[in-house]
Amino acid sequence: MSRRAPAQRAREGQCEKRKRDFVVRAKVKDDVWVMMGAAWSAQLKDNVTGYSLKINMMPVQWKGDALLMPPLAAEE
Repeated sequence: MSRRAPAQRAREGQCEKRKRDFVVRAKVKDDVWVMMGAAWSAQLKDNVTGYSLKINMMPVQWKGDALLMPPLAAEE
């Protein structure tokens, strides 16, 4: 049984059910990008759109460059 708060479990479940809008890719070498997470659109106050990010890993050779890209067909 999970010991996380009910609100946290609900948020995690909500993110897993929604189709991701973008994947987060990290540049680790010249022309080498690895997927490190995902992003979902979120409606904020005053009809402003923001993005919720979930980072699953931090590549060892990562220098901080990241890119949000639509998922490839094989990743959906």
